[in-house]
Amino acid sequence: MATADGANAPPLNRNVRRVLYMASLVGTQKNPVIRQFYLKLLQKGKPKKLALIACMRKLLLMIHNMVRSQQKWDPQKKANDQAVTNLATGST
Repeated sequence: MATADGANAPPLNRNVRRVLYMASLVGTQKNPVIRQFYLKLLQKGKPKKLALIACMRKLLLMIHNMVRSQQKWDPQKKANDQAVTNLATGST
C-alpha cells in the first residue's frame, strides 16, 4: 500500500513529483498563468497545499500539450487563449 509521501512509489514517479512540485511552487510566484490559477483557487477557499497540487496537474497538462503539438512555451499565446475562453464563458 502506498503512503501519502510516496515512500512506496517507484523512484521515477517520486522524481517526477518532486520536479513538478518545485516547478509549481516557483510557478505560483513567477508564471502569470500558474499564479492566476493558484490565486483563483485560494480565493475559492481551497487549502494552499491542494491549490499547489492542482497547479502541478495544470503544469503537467500544459507540458503534455506542448510535447504533443511540438510547440515551445509561448506566454503570449496562452494569455490570448485565456482571453478568448473568458469572452466565450463570460468570466473575467
